[in-house]
Amino acid sequence: MLEDAYRTTGLALNPKLDKRIPFFLYASINDMQQSNIADTGDGVGGVTEAFKDRFMVWSDGSREWLEDVIRHEFAHEVQFSLLIDGFWKSARILKLYIYPLWMMEGIAEYATGDRDLAVEEMYVRDAAADGRLTPLWRLNQFAHLKPHQVTYAYKLGGQAIRFLDEQYGADRVGKMLELYRSRYDASSVLLPLAGLDVFEFDRKFRERTTQKFLAQAEREELRGPEAWAEPRTRNRYPGIPEFNLSPAVSSGTLAWLSTEEGHPPVVKALRSGDKKPRVLRGLSAGAENVPYGRFTKPLRSLSLSPDGRWAVFSGQRNHREGIYAWDLETGRSARLGPEGLEETRQPHFSPDGGRLVFVGMKNGFNDLYEMDFRGLEKVREARRLTEDRGDESSPVFAPDGTIYFSCELPASSATARALCSLAPGEGKRVELELDGSVYDPAVSPDGSRIVFTSDRGDIFDLYEYEPASGGVTRLTRSLGGSFTPSYGAEGEIFFAAFRGGEMNVHSGPRENFLSETVVPPASAGDTMRHGVPVPYDTVRHVVPGSSAE
Repeated sequence: MLEDAYRTTGLALNPKLDKRIPFFLYASINDMQQSNIADTGDGVGGVTEAFKDRFMVWSDGSREWLEDVIRHEFAHEVQFSLLIDGFWKSARILKLYIYPLWMMEGIAEYATGDRDLAVEEMYVRDAAADGRLTPLWRLNQFAHLKPHQVTYAYKLGGQAIRFLDEQYGADRVGKMLELYRSRYDASSVLLPLAGLDVFEFDRKFRERTTQKFLAQAEREELRGPEAWAEPRTRNRYPGIPEFNLSPAVSSGTLAWLSTEEGHPPVVKALRSGDKKPRVLRGLSAGAENVPYGRFTKPLRSLSLSPDGRWAVFSGQRNHREGIYAWDLETGRSARLGPEGLEETRQPHFSPDGGRLVFVGMKNGFNDLYEMDFRGLEKVREARRLTEDRGDESSPVFAPDGTIYFSCELPASSATARALCSLAPGEGKRVELELDGSVYDPAVSPDGSRIVFTSDRGDIFDLYEYEPASGGVTRLTRSLGGSFTPSYGAEGEIFFAAFRGGEMNVHSGPRENFLSETVVPPASAGDTMRHGVPVPYDTVRHVVPGSSAE
């Protein structure tokens, strides 16, 4: 990954780059936050130090993330090699404060290629549809932005640099950095590059971007979530973006994660008869942070017990992660465990409520684990279910005990993630591959259908899969994005919709959603295109009962 970034990003932006650059890789965000190299927080994916010529990133266990963040941070190294290296470096570094962040972060996003393009286009398309694209000259710095708007600023900068590439030539991106070496404002750089000052460049960029995404919305018939579902949450403070996501439904109880009170998120729950949601703050449970995804991608991070009494989620404290439980009847909460893992994420209840399956990280790799659930009683050990170098996420039980989850495919595959399964007593199998990644599967109450999110066509939409026939149906055409789906008791679909720069929980009956065939059901006698065993030289099924220790 590093050498590839050096050959592509390095040569494209600075053909004269010929120095060695120190690189630090941390096994997890918790490890990097304990580093004394630089101060880091929960929203930091990597750090590049301009004066010391070194950069560091953390791994979330997936190749997808590592490739993206390495290219992003290495692009900053290339930027600094042009803007700072040479005579009087200590004085040149003072100019860093005048370089516009829309350019600096935009070039870094541009350098990642299409690895996070679906997220980038989601944020910018959503803003363009409402006519609220922020002028670039207002993004010289990001300190004035509201919650959840920094990601948008990064992605808008990425689109601006792609616009410069597409309209004026790919060589202009590197020349932009060369010109900034001896100049001090955006207009003096853009005039020789594009014949425009920053205000005219911004006008053309926003006009072209708005036209592009409005045309896409009309061509692909993209709609907001209200086209097929009703909102179940609303922003308490209009004008300040809020994320309400990861809905879990069981026995009349609805629970979700919310950033209504800022960071860290709180857990909310509505039980039958409640007039307002019950709230659990992370610190009350003993957690300093409650993760709700993997950096820019929201993922299902909350589960309810079959009787609707218990909510479980992942929490961080003192750079250690564990699974936390909240008793909705008594209001008590506690950290359950287990011990011996670097990360524990995305717990999900078994059909009988006596076990939890979750994603655990050990030695920098994610695998599936299982632990017993006995209320607020601590559980030190977990049983390992898979052991391989491929990333796994979002495990969920089916009624028959089969576990479905999102799995990362080998590097030679064009698709980043597929739907995998792990049946009792069997090995890991690739259940379904699409021309896009599969995230967050959820199984219907009768086990006949699986709803999931996919980024096919660089749009995050909901899809439904029938394991018996292999058929796949598209359920939404999202103007923003649709995430973290789950089924209700009657088969209705709950999900988190990104729209208007924020995220809210929605739900609707299955018949309200689209039913566009993506993969037709296999007829009798056809060879099924799913249920492919993973090669044993890359995956080993671990007999239940082995310890994580």
